[in-house]
Amino acid sequence: MTPTAQPVDSRELARRSFIAIQQPGSEDLAELVHPEFRNWEADGPAVDLRGPEALRAAIDMLNLAFSELRYEVLELIAERDVVAVRIVMHGVHTGPMRDLAPSGKTFAQSQSHWYCCCNRAL
Repeated sequence: MTPTAQPVDSRELARRSFIAIQQPGSEDLAELVHPEFRNWEADGPAVDLRGPEALRAAIDMLNLAFSELRYEVLELIAERDVVAVRIVMHGVHTGPMRDLAPSGKTFAQSQSHWYCCCNRAL
């Protein structure tokens, strides 16, 4: 008899992804991010990256530009293997971000993130 796979809670995977994003060097990204993941907003050398390395490059870029980063999850809605998350990203602009010089100002940016969990990594 083969063991049955435990059902994946797609909402929990989405929550874990935001925890991993806030922890530099998190090993969870390898488990959470699909090998073909692509960051469509990437520029520079990160454009060609895929999988956890692509997400890690985006996280590193954000952490260089912004201090005190935190993600406030406002809504998390799941239907089958799709999860929609509405968040607010908070931080302080303390480093360069693309063409923007550091302003030292605090900010709050509304975002939405969509995941397809497909009973495996995001």
